[in-house]
Amino acid sequence: MSVNVPELSRQPKPTPDVGYFSVTPALGANPELTRNLWGIYTKHSKALVLEVFATGTVPSILDPLIKECVDGGGSAFLLSNNPGDEKGITKLAYEANMGAVGAGAIPLRDVNVNNRIEVLKTIQEAISQGKIGNELNKVVIEKFCAPAPQNSA
Repeated sequence: MSVNVPELSRQPKPTPDVGYFSVTPALGANPELTRNLWGIYTKHSKALVLEVFATGTVPSILDPLIKECVDGGGSAFLLSNNPGDEKGITKLAYEANMGAVGAGAIPLRDVNVNNRIEVLKTIQEAISQGKIGNELNKVVIEKFCAPAPQNSA
């Protein structure tokens, strides 16, 4: 049985160290396929970039996979698929879908899918300099994550 997954053609080629995974609504429909695709696009990666919904949310089926990556010393970054805007994830809109952040993924506030090449290049360069885990997170946060807006009461 063949499965047509047109979203795969949108995936940038991963570098040896940086996996790239595009989140689509179809992921929740087949957990086994989701895990297999995750493995293909993230195998041996020191960092993952997840192209997520415009609001910054991620299907909960990916939460344990993200946690597995982060607990294993890797980094996971959320990149908004919102090409009509110049900003990234400024506010996670649906509290029920915040499991990816709880699993250790870092939402990128200052960039979105329009900047994916710059994001991937920055991460690969940092890894090439020996930065992984928290050191890599610090580099990416400093470059792509302005402080969260403060709520005025």
